[in-house]
Amino acid sequence: MLYQVKLDGLVKNATSGDIRAQHKTGVLLQTDEAPIQNHTAAIKWYLKAADHVYSRPQFKLGRMYAVSWGFGKITRVAMTGSV
Repeated sequence: MLYQVKLDGLVKNATSGDIRAQHKTGVLLQTDEAPIQNHTAAIKWYLKAADHVYSRPQFKLGRMYAVSWGFGKITRVAMTGSV
């Protein structure tokens, strides 16, 4: 329950353009605190924050890519523009 309340608050702020909330949403979705880790959703939020040249989500994306967490075909297309 507490996790969902925390996530809802972060998503609300992240959706309104708060870069740090976008990063924290990604972190929350990726960590063990999540009932079910969702690496693909974490990548989505990291990408939004990284677009604003925020280095923390850029680093997280690099680490996730290095170990292939959540990087399926759709994510590769979104990041590179090609299949």
